[in-house]
Amino acid sequence: MKSHARAFVLRGSLMLLGWFGATVAMGADAPQATRVVIESDWGGLSPDMPLLTHIAIERRGDTYELSGGQSKHHLGKPQPEQPFPLQAIPAAAIQRLVAAMQAPPQSQIDLTVLRPAVDKVQAQIDQMFTEIDLPDPPPMFHEKMAAWRETLRSPDTLSKALTKGFGARYSDDYPFIKVDVTLSDGSMLSARSGSQQYLMLPWKRAGSGPTYSAELSGAIDALLPAEATNKERLEGPISPDSLDVLLDFGLESDASRLLAEAGAPDALRLLESRFEVKDVEVVNWHGRHIAATLKLPGGPANLTLATRLLLSQTALADSHEVDRIQQQLTLAQTSPGMAAQMQAKPNTDFLIQDNFGWAWLNKKTVDQFVQQMRAMRKLPELKTDPSLMQGAVMITEGQSPVYWIVLSDGRAVRWKEYASSKDIKKSERCEGILHDDDDPPSLPITDRCLGDVYEIDTGIKSH
Repeated sequence: MKSHARAFVLRGSLMLLGWFGATVAMGADAPQATRVVIESDWGGLSPDMPLLTHIAIERRGDTYELSGGQSKHHLGKPQPEQPFPLQAIPAAAIQRLVAAMQAPPQSQIDLTVLRPAVDKVQAQIDQMFTEIDLPDPPPMFHEKMAAWRETLRSPDTLSKALTKGFGARYSDDYPFIKVDVTLSDGSMLSARSGSQQYLMLPWKRAGSGPTYSAELSGAIDALLPAEATNKERLEGPISPDSLDVLLDFGLESDASRLLAEAGAPDALRLLESRFEVKDVEVVNWHGRHIAATLKLPGGPANLTLATRLLLSQTALADSHEVDRIQQQLTLAQTSPGMAAQMQAKPNTDFLIQDNFGWAWLNKKTVDQFVQQMRAMRKLPELKTDPSLMQGAVMITEGQSPVYWIVLSDGRAVRWKEYASSKDIKKSERCEGILHDDDDPPSLPITDRCLGDVYEIDTGIKSH
């Protein structure tokens, strides 16, 4: 399989050489890359993690020279870096990278990139649909299933479904690649990915939305030495198992919605009357619940709220829960400081976890927030005015999150952020976030306390 993967990348490179020659001839005055830096690392269940690769490619006249090395830890102890031999890099390979990084974003996966495995996907979908069933289905359930199945015969609809699958995550597998290119006019190009999926798609680029460009993966792969960390992730063809993950995860939300429409139609209709329902499913979790990811109509695209609400037959056990949820979303998006942050980072996810999960504002978390702000000598009024935390909201920003609290009066507080212990100054260290009431009383120091307060009247950080 490895030789086939190499051949796949080589064929792509050869096909592009002629195109790049024409591009260079037409755009001789375009800014040229003077330096390329690639950082690639991996963490997970291994005594040698993290595995680290660093390379720098410098322009030397009409060609480029690569230097760098790779290192690892062993049982937590850093090992000496093993340098790569200096090697010349063809200008065409650098031009290929620049062109891929400057190309318009590709919003969904090209199905041809997933061949040959994708050629058998329709039979896999048929098998999956035989497993979606209810013991006592309501009227029209099977008709709706058949109509949905038919839409997946469209290449565009199938591509959109498989593109969703690239959001699937595994535990204990943390690949990461960052590429920074300096151009001769002083401008910078940047791309990065922490995806666990095929070709590490999608890539995020500064000033642009995510792109599912296999060409960008191939251009990066062509520059990495054979031993480089994560190199094998950038090579094809896709395995049947990897395609199965994309398919399972890509169809999951639509299947869950179909089952929620059948099992809790009244609850779903109420939620849809007040919110945009992004994902929804019926779950058995300390009783029968409807779990949903919600946003307010017209609200920031990157702000959502995840909740689980108890069901009574096909309706919510307490319909007033929707008022509480609406209040939380409204407070978050009308806080000037919070709104400015979400607007400044449109490609970053901001999440409220309402009444479950790894970061929701229960009593323990409230107490921790008050104590840590007091230790930072910030917001002394929290001790004397408990109403500030009544109806307050906690919001996580990003995957290695920054934790925000929006007080009931609309002030936003950038409370703290997750950071590895080696990156935290002793004066900044504080206990990790309390997740739920089952947590032990003392948690590891995994956070950097910030304590920045953004005023309600201006949204500007106070001093």
